[in-house]
Amino acid sequence: MDGIATAVVIELAKEFIELMQELDKNWSKAYYRFRSEAGRYGSNASYISGSNVLLIGALKWAGFYERMNARGAKLVEILGKTQGVFLLTIDTDSNYDIKFDWEDLNRWEITKLDGGTGLPHGI
Repeated sequence: MDGIATAVVIELAKEFIELMQELDKNWSKAYYRFRSEAGRYGSNASYISGSNVLLIGALKWAGFYERMNARGAKLVEILGKTQGVFLLTIDTDSNYDIKFDWEDLNRWEITKLDGGTGLPHGI
């Protein structure tokens, strides 16, 4: 990853950490998943608080998702890709990790539907 892409990843992590500090003082780990394909993109997120896994609502936190999606789309473009998914993981110590998959657009899905836990699938 070049310096520009790294700067975007740091912006994503910073924005996500700031949201979590506002959202829940008891959070320990959080996940933001971004998916892009054929000019369309979207995201969702969840976090661990105590023994619970909670989803971050898209309506209540629309501004957060709008900013994160714009940065996510920019990151995919900077990396020279036309489709892909990434998973950004953060914790309360301000550590972050980002993983990419350019082939499997269903990787790391975050859902509570059909028995999902709210954690990224496969983590």
